[in-house]
Amino acid sequence: MTIFENHHSEHSKRNHIIPMKTQILLFTMTAALLAGPAGLTVAWSAPLPVIQQDEDDSDEDKTIDQYTPRVNVLKQKMLKRLKAIDQLKYQGIIGENNKGYLEPTPRFKDQLDEKQDELIKEENKDRKEIYTILAKRTETTLLQVQAVRAKIIREKSKKGIWLQDTKNRWYQKR
Repeated sequence: MTIFENHHSEHSKRNHIIPMKTQILLFTMTAALLAGPAGLTVAWSAPLPVIQQDEDDSDEDKTIDQYTPRVNVLKQKMLKRLKAIDQLKYQGIIGENNKGYLEPTPRFKDQLDEKQDELIKEENKDRKEIYTILAKRTETTLLQVQAVRAKIIREKSKKGIWLQDTKNRWYQKR
């Protein structure tokens, strides 16, 4: 049984099992995200599979290589925001939710100023774009990438950071 199986029905079990090879690739890619720009550079330099296209799509074969320049742009944008995001995390103003995105902690839910709110929106927009690329790269879904990413964030976060568990409960890592 994999971490991605849905336990609600036999039908959903069959449709949500992800092959081990794909899980390993997904974990590698999300770990590379945590490593920052250098980690992503290494992960994205691996041989890349062709993304299957529908017949009505363009005749050209598209590979994930087409995303590499975009990922590099996203990495640079995220790196520029990192210090400000870390400050907000250490102040307990924002935390990491259970989908791999930033969110105000319950205490500060409606208290962010415009600059803080914009910072979170931009970061989450870029994260979603990277997660979407990862989903294509690993032939999984966005929801599966988000779940794995959130799990890795929970495991790798430092003490004192606010996190949201899989049952939507917020806690401060100890």
